[in-house]
Order: sequence, then C-alpha cells, then structure tokens
Amino acid sequence: MVVPLLLMSLFLSDKVSKMTIFKKPVIGTVTLSNLVASIIFLITGLMALGLTLTGRLSVDNMDGFTKIIIDTLGKVNNIAGNNFLNIFFAIAVVYFIYWVSKKV
Repeated sequence: MVVPLLLMSLFLSDKVSKMTIFKKPVIGTVTLSNLVASIIFLITGLMALGLTLTGRLSVDNMDGFTKIIIDTLGKVNNIAGNNFLNIFFAIAVVYFIYWVSKKV
C-alpha cells in the first residue's frame, strides 16, 4: 500500500513547488501536510477500532469477498493460463522498475 506513494514521491519531489502551503508550520514544527496525514490516520484507526469492537470488522464477514476473488482467479486461469500471466506480470514489473530508474 505504501509503494505507490513512494513512487509518486520520486516523481513529484522536485516538481511541486507551488504546493508550499503544505510545507508551512502550523503548530510549532508540525507542517500542514503532517497535520492532515495525522488526522486521516487517526480517523481511520478509530474507525477500525470501532468496527472491531462492534464485531463488524472480522474475518468471518469476508466470505463473500473471498468467493469473488477465487471465482475471478478461476476465470483468469481458464482464459489465459497461469504461466502466461505470471511471465507477463514479471516482464511488466521489470520494465516498470527500469522506467522508474531512468526517471530518477
């Protein structure tokens, strides 16, 4: 989940000079971007805690979603075969890493 954010930061680190409002200190040395991130993580954590305490966030509730994933995997395997997709995905990842390394 964090890798896309890391890759975005590689591309945007020198190009976002117009967004200086997020770099200004709001409280002491806390910048606005850190404050916004802290609030988002706090809300997300409290929601996860609340759902866990009420029993609505558990592995037992994931049966329908798991069935959808397994059915989709079966359909993909029937269409193209597992080896072809694995090779294609590996080539795509290697190309993407090469492309990112050329940009940086």
